This record gives sequence, structure tokens and C-alpha cells, in this order.
Amino acid sequence: MFISKCGVILNTMNNIDVPALSLHNHYVEKIDPQVMWNKIPPDIKKLLFISSDGNPANFTNGSSISISIDFITGKIQVNTLNDDPSTIFLKCPLAIPQNITSVDKISYYPAYAELQPEQRYLYLNWLTDISQKVDTGYVFLFYYGLERHLLLGQFEEAFDMISKLRSQVNNKSFQSYSKTALVFSTILKRKIDFFDKLTILYNDEIWGDEQLFIKLYKKEPLSPIEIIKVLKGIPTVNKHYIQKETEIYTEKLQQLLIDRYGSPVLFLSVSDIKCLAQKKRTIFANISFPVDVSCCKVPTFLGDKKYVEFISELHNACHNQVKECLRLRKK
Repeated sequence: MFISKCGVILNTMNNIDVPALSLHNHYVEKIDPQVMWNKIPPDIKKLLFISSDGNPANFTNGSSISISIDFITGKIQVNTLNDDPSTIFLKCPLAIPQNITSVDKISYYPAYAELQPEQRYLYLNWLTDISQKVDTGYVFLFYYGLERHLLLGQFEEAFDMISKLRSQVNNKSFQSYSKTALVFSTILKRKIDFFDKLTILYNDEIWGDEQLFIKLYKKEPLSPIEIIKVLKGIPTVNKHYIQKETEIYTEKLQQLLIDRYGSPVLFLSVSDIKCLAQKKRTIFANISFPVDVSCCKVPTFLGDKKYVEFISELHNACHNQVKECLRLRKK
């Protein structure tokens, strides 16, 4: 006797299929998955992967998937592609839970085919209105499919849907994964106009490669305040005056830029993205992607020795000026 991924107990002795739901007392009733599917709004539904004929017992998390990507050329090559973890199998049973709090939390790296019937109901019910509060695991399950669209499907619709989720889901892990995926998939797909939708990332207190690439592609300069946000993300930078004497530091930095470059702002000097070093980074969370796609080499400012030396030297000069200014004030 064993339990299949769709929650059906297979009795090999009597060759009788018995629904696993018969062992549970914490659900109200079983429900036809098609009923829930019909309630999902069209804008959500078109971004979902669905299987009405496939056998979910044969579901694999992309063990034979083959994708290769190149961020420099924007080339994406796909050989074979298995079901996405978010694929909704309409053969899998659903059950309305009697008490939502009694439903087990879904595991890390979830797959729809491996959920319990009550969990599947909660997921499909959330998809009928994604403004509802829900455990972050269900958000990631939906997000896996959206990431696949960023690479291989409806980029624009997936981009906008992820942006919508980011405004609703207050979870650091989701915010981090989705930010990186949006920025680097936009670079990969050469959808430069979409950077206009990502300028909200300028509000972050600490800047990384994501914000710098937005600035680079939008041909926008860095203000002294934005340079400070970049410096906050460099571990080797002494941040004492940045944190304790922010106003003076900002004034001195602006004057330093004027003295050196004739402008109170700093334009990124990288004329060609190929000049930057490349560094391995986790870009996508989708567990069906190969490791060399989800964690791949991408261009980097903050992993580029020359750029870090340049911005650090600028900081050191400013740091010393602030130090001297404070010394003179004490006299």
C-alpha cells in the first residue's frame, strides 16, 4: 500500500483505489477542480500551466530540462522542458478544509502535484483573488510559473503580475527573488522600456547591481544620495560618517563630484556591458530550471574589482574631507 502524489491510496492487495480523503476528518467536502478553475480570473488563468490529461504521478521537477541562457547576447536555447512545479493537474482531488488553520503549511520548493487536497483547494481559491492573504508558499508556487513566462512565455504579462504581487506580499525572500528576476530577465529579453516600471527600486535604502543596471540602461546619472546607497552595499567601506554625519557627507560628496567631473552627479562610465566582470548569482527560484540557469553568471558592478576600487576611492576622498571638516569645527 502506498500514497500517490495525488493523495490516492493504492491497495495492491485488493486492487481497489480508495481516496486518501476518507482518512481525513478535517475537510468539509470534496470539490471538482474544474469548478475552482472556472472561478479564476482570465488574467491569472492565462499565466497558469494546466494539465487535464497528464498523469501527475509522473511529475518531475525538471530533471531532464535543458535551457541555456546568455545575458550578454540575450540568447535563450531550450531543448526539453518538463512540467512546471506550478502545473495544475485537474485530475488531482480537492477538499474544502473545515478549518484553514488546521491545514499543513506547504513545504519549501512546492509543486502542485505534491500538495494535499486541502492545500490544493487553498491555492486555487487564492488564485480566484490574489489580493487575499495567503501563506507565502502558495505565492511562490504561482511565482514559479511566472518566472518561466519571463524566460519562455508571456514576458510582459508575467512582469506586470510579479510587480503586482510585490506590492502585496511583504516577504523578504519573495521580494529579493522577484527583484533580481525582474531586472535580469529584462536585460536578457532586451525589454529596456520595462525599466521604467522598476524605478520603484530606487526607494531601497541599500543599492545593488539591480538598481545600477536600471540606471545604466536608462542612461541616468547617480546623485550623491544614490551613490551613498551604493556605498552602503559594499562591505569594505567605512560607513561611520555616512551614518553619523549624513548631511555633511552628502554635501562634501557633491562638491567632490563637481571638482572632479564638473557635475554634481555621476554617470556610470561603463559604455559597454561586456566590460564588466561576471559573477555567479541566484537569479531564478523555479526548481525546474537547471542549476546553471537559476544560478548563472551575470554582469556585475559590485563584483567588478575596477568599479569597486573606483567607487571606494571616491568614498575615501569624501571620508577624509568630512573628517577634516569636523576637526576644524572643533577648534
